[in-house]
Amino acid sequence: MVEKKFVFDFFSRAGNIPKETFVQEVVILVNKFLEYSFSADGWDQDSRLQIVENLGKITHYWEFIAKELAELKSVTVQSFFDEESKTSREKALSWILLALNDLDELDQAFKIIFEHPYIVQLYSKKDSFIINNRREILASIESLRSVDLYID
Repeated sequence: MVEKKFVFDFFSRAGNIPKETFVQEVVILVNKFLEYSFSADGWDQDSRLQIVENLGKITHYWEFIAKELAELKSVTVQSFFDEESKTSREKALSWILLALNDLDELDQAFKIIFEHPYIVQLYSKKDSFIINNRREILASIESLRSVDLYID
């Protein structure tokens, strides 16, 4: 798919884009990896019951991260500063920005999601980044290690 090729090629363009713009786009793309084709309603009734029984009702991937990855510093910090009025998407975007400062945590978060038997069931098998592009996601995170992502 052309769109996915463009998404993954973007990470190699770090030196050709102003840093603030690059970081903003990386946050959006990492969110896209996690959010694209996520659906709490996309499975049959038995699967949904099993997911709810094991994870609780999840309507956005941030809810899984906040609950299951609470030991990560970036999740702890984001959860500490959570505001009741913020949406799950806003909380997730803030977390991604924090996690970009510790790529080991971002890498670990994706690996946990990839291996979790219930969260992956909330993604479309047909067109999800999480299901179909695991190697590319981890390679994209790895490519960020050589980039200064800190914005003054």
